[in-house]
Amino acid sequence: MLDESKLKRQYESLMKWRNAGGVGTLNLVMRFGKTMVGLLAVNKMLEKNPKVDVCIAVPSVTVKDEWYNQIKTFTINDLTPFIRVYTANQLLDEDLKIDCDFLIIDEVHKFTSDKRLRILRRETVKSKYLMCLTGSMPGGDMKEKIIAYAPIIDTITEAEALRNNWISNFLEFNVPLQFPDNDKIEYRSYSTIIKDTLNKFKDMYKLFRYKDRSLMYDNDFNLIMSCYSGKATPYGYLTPDIVRAGIVGKQSWNPDLAKEWSDEHIKQQAMKFNKAIAKRNDLLIHNIVKLNAVLTIFRHNPVSTICFNESTKFADVITDAINNNIGRTAICYHSNIETAALIDPSTGQWITYGERSTRAGEIKKFGKDSLKKLAIEGMKIGTYTFLSTARALDEGLTLPNLGQVITTAGTANPMQYAQRNARGKTVDAYNPSKVTKIYNLYFDDFTILNDDGEPEFVKSRDKTKLYLRQDANKHDIVTIDLSELIE
Repeated sequence: MLDESKLKRQYESLMKWRNAGGVGTLNLVMRFGKTMVGLLAVNKMLEKNPKVDVCIAVPSVTVKDEWYNQIKTFTINDLTPFIRVYTANQLLDEDLKIDCDFLIIDEVHKFTSDKRLRILRRETVKSKYLMCLTGSMPGGDMKEKIIAYAPIIDTITEAEALRNNWISNFLEFNVPLQFPDNDKIEYRSYSTIIKDTLNKFKDMYKLFRYKDRSLMYDNDFNLIMSCYSGKATPYGYLTPDIVRAGIVGKQSWNPDLAKEWSDEHIKQQAMKFNKAIAKRNDLLIHNIVKLNAVLTIFRHNPVSTICFNESTKFADVITDAINNNIGRTAICYHSNIETAALIDPSTGQWITYGERSTRAGEIKKFGKDSLKKLAIEGMKIGTYTFLSTARALDEGLTLPNLGQVITTAGTANPMQYAQRNARGKTVDAYNPSKVTKIYNLYFDDFTILNDDGEPEFVKSRDKTKLYLRQDANKHDIVTIDLSELIE
């Protein structure tokens, strides 16, 4: 079903880009249809040049596949012969040198690293015209890098898109969870190590600067981790012992401090700090409380759902739990998928080789690529209604029938947060009244008795990261207790 007002606005965005000389960035809210704008631009060029040569640079294989899907279904002309789609890694790792008429860079906010900036500067792919697309325009230095080569020509906000029904309406909820008592004790012990180490290194990162006086480290956390894993700099890699030697040089001039700031003492402290970070994250990410919360939400609202996690291991656990406790309706999609057999949800039987196969009747095993394709296609046609993933589908996935997004953990990055939520904001032509529900699970702050028997308030890093990534949207989000969902 064609949305005439949306198509009109897409053409308007295209005309603004063309009137700007065919070089610039279109900052179009996610799920509005920026891919369509790019394809409309290609089609317009074909009208003037039947041999137009187009290259599209994308950040990942997932986004590449989605572009090819969109190209195949483009209804105005067959654009397949004129377009080549490359991932950033393909262009850079294979050191490709390409000349074309028109370069489209999708998800341009993923092309601001020193390495990928070569693509944005059109060193790898030379072209007369450049269209950069994003729905997650960053701020600060990243934005400056983008607009230096492709100024922002047009912006469509979420408010404009919602007002015109170009993206799906949605309701977003934060769902606080409570640690079991044993986990509280363990979490507090790791947090104490982290807090004490950060206090010891407080503001030390400011002592280390490059020749141009810019800071070598972003913060004390970065400095401490570099004592364990080293530091990549524009001038080469600093090994951990070199990093520690720099600290020793700054601190051990005072005999009273010499032992406390010895190389071995710093090394052991950095190792202990790194281990505490890992163990604390493990408590937050792989937790049965979150698993049970996902099961509760899906039981209450068993619509087409995508569930984002911070580990592939937990994505697998959730898939198995859904299939074993609710019904064989879940499938996994992530970078660590292993070859596996599948049960057909419609029959409850293992999928076997067909009659014409030499292995007829044997249980069939599917490889990594086949499983990924089955997952996406299965979600589109309703074979599966629950897609469990980690970070592989943060962007580039279009599933109009998605009615629910569950996030069990995430980073503090607002772009990751926006990309994940956007997966559920595509308008469904067959269900125009769809209202997507978005649930963010997190462990809340808590109070526990310390070693002296006194109550101690412990902040949850899970909650802190959630609030940081939601800062721009915090007034549109409702906090709801899990029990309220099943009343």
